[in-house]
Amino acid sequence: MRNPLHDEKAIIGAAILSPTSEHNMVDLSPADFSDDFFGAVWKRMREMRELDISLLESEFFERRADLTDAANSMPTITNLEKIAKRIREAAHRRRLLQSLRTAHGLIESGESIADVSAIVAKTFDDVHSGDGWKSLFDYLVPAYTDIEQAQLSGKSCMFAPTGFVDFDKEFGGMQKDGLIVVAGRPAMGKSAFAAALARKAAEDKPVLINSMEMSGSQVAMRYYASESGVSLSKLTGGGMVGDDYTKLVAAQEKLSGIGIHINEKRSRSVAEVCAEARRFQRIHGDVGMIVVDYLGLMALPDGFTKNDQVAEATRMLANLAGEIHCPIVLLCQLNRDCEKRADKSPMMSDLRDSGAIEADSHQVIFPFRPEVYDKDNKLKGLAIINMAKNRNGATGKVQMTWIADQTSFKDMERGDF
Repeated sequence: MRNPLHDEKAIIGAAILSPTSEHNMVDLSPADFSDDFFGAVWKRMREMRELDISLLESEFFERRADLTDAANSMPTITNLEKIAKRIREAAHRRRLLQSLRTAHGLIESGESIADVSAIVAKTFDDVHSGDGWKSLFDYLVPAYTDIEQAQLSGKSCMFAPTGFVDFDKEFGGMQKDGLIVVAGRPAMGKSAFAAALARKAAEDKPVLINSMEMSGSQVAMRYYASESGVSLSKLTGGGMVGDDYTKLVAAQEKLSGIGIHINEKRSRSVAEVCAEARRFQRIHGDVGMIVVDYLGLMALPDGFTKNDQVAEATRMLANLAGEIHCPIVLLCQLNRDCEKRADKSPMMSDLRDSGAIEADSHQVIFPFRPEVYDKDNKLKGLAIINMAKNRNGATGKVQMTWIADQTSFKDMERGDF
């Protein structure tokens, strides 16, 4: 393996011999140098608008012989970026090795696997194989391809369909590569709405549901009810009659063919959820969705306050969405403030614990069922889905029908209300 000191000496020497400040265009940090002296020299050179060799030699007088040696080492002035790339790669290897050594020490000392995984994962996340930036031109071709594909297919390149006609027409669907927060007070249908999103996404790609509140069997029961049209009370209470069994078998055949996976383990940390999502992607490739049900049941990262903890959790999940290129649907409870108002409709300020939930999310969706607070028969079965935030689309509300005995939503039809 090439000695990184040779490259470090070469790039310092090339920069010294360069008549311009073209070294300032090279994406290389002083921390990337294995030799602290060369790192300090590089830092000082980057601070100079134009290189002043005399000033440089006076500031590093004790090692000016090393500067002369670097300039005499036959450096390649025209190939700075290639040399810089090798230096960056060598620095990444050192950081990864250090991270693995740290992880080994933590494992030996009995630290939790989740904490160790988070440390290693962060190191890998921080390592990039290319430049920190690209020109606009580099993005124009893939963006044009996405636009062209959208025109040919009639499908959005920015949003994924939910299967709800009015919702998709009004809001575009779910933000791809985004953190989608589904929030509400208890009994509003958060889990049911997320399950419907997962059901649609799983028609094309594998989906992972982190169900920390319900068991896997309970989730399956709800899917049986919504898919078959047989009420949940009949399924669980022994009241099935007639063709209910036929409907149930047909539902099982449909559901067996879609790629929904469930983890029912409770009280997992955010780091564990993120690590599992990465493993899920490595195993299955292109992922349709990750559902986290819900924020309040996760062990949160360390922080000075609950707000700090929630902020770190949502930041990690938002970054995860971009990293594995799929929607992350995060369910959240709202605080009780809405119940103190005459109008019980949820607002952004009702999000519990942190404004970071609003800030980090791409979309914030409030399922709301007025009948929970108003027993007027005219409102029974009415569901209002409020898109309170939509980073790349419209906000507003659409109405749906809530089918209580199947714990499911459906598009509203004429005459429903």
